[in-house]
Amino acid sequence: MSSLSISNSEMNGGGYLRKAAILLTPLFFAAVLNNYWIGTLRDDVSGPTEPACIENSFKDVLRRHYACIALGNSRILLGLNPDKLSIPCYNFAFQADSFDVIYYKLLFLEKHAALPRLLILGVDDYQFANLDQTRRRHYAPFFPPEFESDVSQTVPTFLGRALNSFFHPLSNDVFNEYMTTHYSQTLDLSVKYITARLQGRPVQPRFVQKENGQYLVRGVEATAYEHVDRSTTRLPLQVDYFDRALNFARRNHIRVFVVLSPFRKTSLTCYRKDIVQEFVEFVEGKMTGKTTTFLSFADDPAYTIGDFIDGDHLNPAGADKFSASLDERIRKVWRNDAR
Repeated sequence: MSSLSISNSEMNGGGYLRKAAILLTPLFFAAVLNNYWIGTLRDDVSGPTEPACIENSFKDVLRRHYACIALGNSRILLGLNPDKLSIPCYNFAFQADSFDVIYYKLLFLEKHAALPRLLILGVDDYQFANLDQTRRRHYAPFFPPEFESDVSQTVPTFLGRALNSFFHPLSNDVFNEYMTTHYSQTLDLSVKYITARLQGRPVQPRFVQKENGQYLVRGVEATAYEHVDRSTTRLPLQVDYFDRALNFARRNHIRVFVVLSPFRKTSLTCYRKDIVQEFVEFVEGKMTGKTTTFLSFADDPAYTIGDFIDGDHLNPAGADKFSASLDERIRKVWRNDAR
């Protein structure tokens, strides 16, 4: 009896394995096909990848000499449309760009004789609290070797990579980027692409990098409440690079407008009011003479939920509104400077 019982158990185990194989095999082939599909049609489905966007921006910013350059993180990248400005401008911002990256971008422009006479410098608390590691290898070809030394001073490294990335897949930037661009970001878009093609409808990628550098996210709407969890701690390294960027601009006679983009009211409630005010006072304290001006849109009542895609970022219509308003305020300051 015991041998019969064991035999049934083995048979049941085999049955479970066969059922699992039947269920998982289609998912496996779907993943493989999606990987191949995205590899050939990624731009049509979801738009260019982050590495491609970074490389494109360094090429496009040199295609002509711009009188104005915009630098900052994703709030400027999505929120500033250079076409709405009165002066030729290129949006050279990118996601998670803190002041270390911004400073080295200025050095890149100087090296290629492409310094502007006006700089729009986006600023928020996150830029002072963040030292991004995931995109550094994409910036490395454009920056001097010392750019990499900042990470090695703050994070243990081995063979030029953060040590923890070798042991934790979730913190491994290569693994994380691959899974994002090949699966989590694109699987649903592949289905929509195929459906649209079968129905004869045009297909538009969700993510678009415009020739002026602005990045668009289509088809995303903000929800009623979105919590923004941000650290208000300022890293001395980023404060130092902020000062370096401002001093670099002064030495090169570049007019700087430091800009705090619009916040949603729900985002402002994530901070104590005194913290927001302290940050504004901190930035204002860095402004000296007529070469630097701080423009804050943080509590501007003109911006509502309909202008955002989430708790932080403006949608294309909101970006156009903000860009036109920023242009008006810049021209007003210029008129006062001329008096």
